[in-house]
Amino acid sequence: QMSDPVQSEISSMGVHDALVGIMILSSMSDGEVRASELEVIASVIDHFPIFANYDLSNIRRVFIYIEGFLSTADGLKRFLIFVRGVLPPKVHETAYLIACEVVVADGKLKQSELRLLEEIAYHLELDPLHVAAIERSVRARYINLP
Repeated sequence: QMSDPVQSEISSMGVHDALVGIMILSSMSDGEVRASELEVIASVIDHFPIFANYDLSNIRRVFIYIEGFLSTADGLKRFLIFVRGVLPPKVHETAYLIACEVVVADGKLKQSELRLLEEIAYHLELDPLHVAAIERSVRARYINLP
């Protein structure tokens, strides 16, 4: 049996890398990674306490992992199953929140992004009421006056 290079690489990822991976995945979900999305990822890493000791030099490696996953047939599903295994349950809502932050960064929500959010919520087994509350809070933060 041949070893799966993506799987062996991914096994070295920890909680922080998995969370960064969720954000990168979210930024890639509409087919292109925008500067506004990268700014949100940087801001989350700068400001969320969970990333206090995160080594920023890992981001490039995580990008490459995600690209590797997405190039395989069921890569998205496999990555989300991996994330569920790595993240402690108390961090599942954080993962969903930061995914939401990234997809709203460009001010538009595309179908592909909404589908990805649904997949994340499903794989992390989030309570639908909590999902709605997280989405509502992200929406409230980005409200703009005409």
